[in-house]
Amino acid sequence: MDKLDKIGRDGVEKELVKAGFGREILKKVEGQKQTPRLKEIFLALEYFGLDKNSFRFDPLLARGLDYYTGMIYEIFIPGESGSISGGGRYDKLIGVPAVGGSFGLDRLTAAVPEKTFENIPFQPQVLVTIFAPDLIQSSLTVFSLLQAQGIETEIYLDPAAKLDKQLKYADRKGISYAVILGPQEIKEGEVILRDLRNRTQQSIDMKMLSRALATT
Repeated sequence: MDKLDKIGRDGVEKELVKAGFGREILKKVEGQKQTPRLKEIFLALEYFGLDKNSFRFDPLLARGLDYYTGMIYEIFIPGESGSISGGGRYDKLIGVPAVGGSFGLDRLTAAVPEKTFENIPFQPQVLVTIFAPDLIQSSLTVFSLLQAQGIETEIYLDPAAKLDKQLKYADRKGISYAVILGPQEIKEGEVILRDLRNRTQQSIDMKMLSRALATT
């Protein structure tokens, strides 16, 4: 399937027939739709500020290794030939469900302009928590808004983790503030801003959050 760009549709169909498959299998693969989970991932990428034209679903994408058991991905740099990174889901390789990937160092270094990059340490000021898995989109919205305002912000990556675990994580990392959005806060257009240094908290209008953080 991944040879479609190289040998064309007719060439792929001939190879499929030669391998014992019918020509209709190509149409079947091309007709595959995005899963609900993949749609959630794409939505999250948009919330993180990525241009929706920079990623897409490709049912014909294939990797050269046979240990993948689920979704696979490849990363490209516009104007460069070949992928610079790729990977996917593999449940049986190490006996534990996992997602991993690798990158091509030669291709990556060749694509990066020769320049000196400053080593700027990242110390988030705020942790946006996830109250429940079904509220992740609201947390992503707040995360994106704070990032856009230049406030160094991190979002907790496990939506199933209990709130107490998320707050302890923020403490360990020396993060000063945590933003909490429960169902009631979302309904009222507010967030709870918890000061992790002095153990106080207050309810703030969501539109005033960045201003409140800027004055602390």
